[in-house]
Parts: sequence; structure tokens; C-alpha cells
Amino acid sequence: MSEPRFACSICNEPSSEICHYCTKDACQNHLCARCQRCSDCCSCEVPLDEELETVHGAGGGPSPAN
Repeated sequence: MSEPRFACSICNEPSSEICHYCTKDACQNHLCARCQRCSDCCSCEVPLDEELETVHGAGGGPSPAN
């Protein structure tokens, strides 16, 4: 049996998640990893693109001490 697929309420891409606030279907591109709300309902002050760059950024931290 396959996993049910729905259409994102924002872009109509396939989705299997819902917004935790409005309960509309939302794809990974429109679901905030921080609050689990769709981009229409998200109240985080960091845009989703910026958050992804911070999480997946290229090591900009301090070097480990030897």
C-alpha cells in the first residue's frame, strides 16, 4: 500500500505533510522546519531560505584547537 499523496495548498506540488496551524497540505518547500507551519502561517522572523543556508552552510565556525 502506498503512502497517501496530497497537493500543496500553495504550489500544488505533491505533499504528505500539513501545516500545524491551519492544517492545510504543505510540501517541504512551503513548510517551516522550525515551527512546522506553512509559509502563509509561519511567524518566524528568519526566511526559510536564510535558515537553510545557516543550517547547511559551509563550516563558517571556529577551527578546532589541536
